[in-house]
Amino acid sequence: MYAIKFEADIRDDVVRIPDEYKSLKNKHARVVILLEDDQA
Repeated sequence: MYAIKFEADIRDDVVRIPDEYKSLKNKHARVVILLEDDQA
């Protein structure tokens, strides 16, 4: 198992995988989402 890291916006419930990781297409992955705290 290995990890990759990138930032992306979630649009219409979809996270786009950057082109540099196109080899991940049709692969199973574990996903962890880290969000910044909202500054009120």
